Amino acid sequence: MKRVLIPGVILCGADVAQAVDDKNMYMHVFEEMTVYAPVPVPVNGNTHYTSESIERLPTGNGNISDLLRTNPAVRMDSTQSTSLNQGDIRPEKISIHGASPYQNAYLIDGISATNNLNPANESDTSSATNISGMSQGYYLDVSLLDNVTLYDSFVPVEFGRFNGGVIDAKIKRFNADDSNVKLGYRTTRSDWLTSHIDENNKSAFNQGSSGSTYFSPDFKKNFYTLSFNQELADNFGVTAGLSRRQSDITRADYVSNDGIVAGRAQYKNVIDTALSKFTWFASDRFTHDLTLKYTGSSRDYNTSTFPQSDREMGNKSYGLAWDMDTQLAWAKLRTTVGWDHISDYTRHDHDIWYTELSCTYGDITGRCTRGGLGHISQAVDNYTFKTRLDWQKFAVGNVSHQPYFGAEYIYSDAWTERHNQSESCSCPLISRQGLYLKLTLPADVDILAESDNPTHYADGFHCNARSPLQGYAMPFLHSVSA
Repeated sequence: MKRVLIPGVILCGADVAQAVDDKNMYMHVFEEMTVYAPVPVPVNGNTHYTSESIERLPTGNGNISDLLRTNPAVRMDSTQSTSLNQGDIRPEKISIHGASPYQNAYLIDGISATNNLNPANESDTSSATNISGMSQGYYLDVSLLDNVTLYDSFVPVEFGRFNGGVIDAKIKRFNADDSNVKLGYRTTRSDWLTSHIDENNKSAFNQGSSGSTYFSPDFKKNFYTLSFNQELADNFGVTAGLSRRQSDITRADYVSNDGIVAGRAQYKNVIDTALSKFTWFASDRFTHDLTLKYTGSSRDYNTSTFPQSDREMGNKSYGLAWDMDTQLAWAKLRTTVGWDHISDYTRHDHDIWYTELSCTYGDITGRCTRGGLGHISQAVDNYTFKTRLDWQKFAVGNVSHQPYFGAEYIYSDAWTERHNQSESCSCPLISRQGLYLKLTLPADVDILAESDNPTHYADGFHCNARSPLQGYAMPFLHSVSA
């Protein structure tokens, strides 16, 4: 908790001056005033956000990136969230002390939740091979977390595989003294927002065009949360949280070459989160935690200059972890076993991407490009084993010591997959009937016979990686006397 000391004499300077001029008047004297502000302060290279501070701080769309926005060590991506796309609720990229966003490590209860599959690519453009990724493997809702710790310097030795900083999120644990159910709802919309748009972008923004930038002139955001803490039996209980964050954005369905908007459509941006932790206090020496976690996001897009180019891009991540805390006579042992599945995908509404020399879509005349490029995804399974032994403090002379030792092993299995055949071609003048067959029955039509430059996209690749066993040992030194 940050304390700000404001001397009273500064607050009443006018009264002091008046009292000096008039000897018959007494001078007002105020006692020392202390103002408390719920702003986490960096201490020894880390900033700790409790559930109370998370609840009080402005967290925008509810992502970890929004929580860390005011931290002096964190810099947000100035191009990702602007006045042009306020309807987007996807987590923003963050840089810690100038490092690249994909060089940060994200953890949930100490287990890696970092997405290492092409995390530098966050492009949402239409392509047969483009899968948008992000270094945050789970799109967590911070309102469901117990605490978040940001390590930006003096990072403990147990964390590795990063060059920027470490963000460790802790899921709430069952508390037998606080059985409760909580419901939450938040909303905002474009009607409540005043945006300042550059003159060069005003026309495209008002149209709701999309392409390299996905404008959102008209949107509605609704956030729902449900959490509960319940005892199931003696010394056994569960805490869980569910949330849905949704943004409904109205954009142009198609904008012709002469700037005419041919219809509008609503595009959804959704992030679902489900977290639960079962806790069993088996005895004074043993405590077990079973954690289940899931986040799923989907974003509807189109390219307004291409008819029928609708597509869905998203992320699905889920996993489980088992923790056992053992209190020994001379130390505390913590053992963790976990599995996480992190995936990203792009799914077009159509499997054929083609250019017509004479467009047959609606009232469009002349050349047009339309369609989609099928379904492609990438995924990784991470298997983690982690252990840590914290010794009791002992003193040598005037210095106390508390060493801890540990090890971590991660096995990763990653792959990319094309789920269906996709064709790309440039078609000459053909009949409307023939075009209809190509769109609805692509597998039964020989598209190559009418294509000058055909391209076939086949299956992807599969690989696995085995990280070396990482061990660490770190003594704590604390002076107890001068």
